[in-house]
Amino acid sequence: MQQLEASRRFKGYKKQEPKAVRAAEIRKDPIQEGIRAAIRRSTPAFRQMTDDGVFCYDVNEEQVVARAVGIFYDEIKALPVTAADIERFSVSLDLDEIASLYGQGTGHLLGTSDEKEFVLRDVIGLAISALIKTVDEKVTLQLKHFPVKISYLCTENTGEVEVYGNVGAFFAMGMSSGNVVLHGNADECAGAETKGGLVTINGNTGRQLGFYMKGGEILVNGNADFETATGMKSGKIHINGNCRGISNAGRSDDSYGGIKNGNITVTGYLGGIEDIENILVIVEGNVSEITRIKNSAIIVKGKIGRILDVEHSEINIIEE
Repeated sequence: MQQLEASRRFKGYKKQEPKAVRAAEIRKDPIQEGIRAAIRRSTPAFRQMTDDGVFCYDVNEEQVVARAVGIFYDEIKALPVTAADIERFSVSLDLDEIASLYGQGTGHLLGTSDEKEFVLRDVIGLAISALIKTVDEKVTLQLKHFPVKISYLCTENTGEVEVYGNVGAFFAMGMSSGNVVLHGNADECAGAETKGGLVTINGNTGRQLGFYMKGGEILVNGNADFETATGMKSGKIHINGNCRGISNAGRSDDSYGGIKNGNITVTGYLGGIEDIENILVIVEGNVSEITRIKNSAIIVKGKIGRILDVEHSEINIIEE
């Protein structure tokens, strides 16, 4: 009886005829497509100016990298790109797509070749750097989702950029002005060859922080690895944490022109100071060793393990 009563409730409904479902129309963003097309057009010239896309890591690298950014910039500058477009591009980065932009299959990229590293880290980093140069507003990059740490981000930067996620080598290389903030860790040579502006890294850095630095300021709210300030000529480095060592890449000769000028502050422990000239170093923690110092001033608010080969320099120990 109850089952019959329930069936009467649906008597007012009629059987509906099947209708065709309209397919969803997916519209592509012309700016995003234009950015990708520009990268695709640029890569052949890029490969010709390098060793099949692999950079030679030496003190002349800044010139090569600047030309690489210029190649991408010449292709991208005509697009009416905004800061929002650049952020959208960073969010949409995908491993397979990078492979296709460079004209290689994913299988090739998952191999062990040097070109794999070049494609994943360097091409996109330099392309994004060129994109940033096309706008006058603050740019935000979202990279936490990307499985590979991108190198050469913010190369030749002059604007305001904020980056979320860990990055690869040569972050903010050759920066001449502006303000770059990284919320994450940076690999080796962060702030390399900077000439001006402020680079803030809210995380740890790899070896050779401030490599061949010529000006500007680097602030690290974290720890720095060894060989900090290799080849430094001017500028300021402030490390709110520990530093494994300030040195000229373990060379007492002039291979990188030596550490010749600048100010360095470390708020924590410092592994050692060696091969510096005309440098002011302030350390709020202990220092394990000071050696081969010339015409410099060192202030240590902790203890020093040993001091060797000091020439025309002043070392002040302030134990609190």
